[in-house]
Amino acid sequence: MNVLTIWLAVDHSDTENGCLRVIRGSHKQELTTVKDDFTIRNALGSYTHRDEDIDPSRIVDFVLKPGGKRK
Repeated sequence: MNVLTIWLAVDHSDTENGCLRVIRGSHKQELTTVKDDFTIRNALGSYTHRDEDIDPSRIVDFVLKPGGKRK
C-alpha cells in the first residue's frame, strides 16, 4: 500500500482543538507491517502501532496559524 497524507492548517490549530501530532524521528524508522484488526474502529480495519507502543516523550504538537508551516 502506498499512502500520502497531507495536513493543512485552515484554522488556528492547537492542543485544545486537535493540532497535528507526530512522533519525533519516526520518519527515519523502517516501515511497519500493517496488521488486520477489525475490533478497532478506523477506516482501514488495520493498524501499524497501538497507542501504548508510543513513547509520550517523543510526541511533538504542531501548533499552527491558518496557512502556517512548521520549520
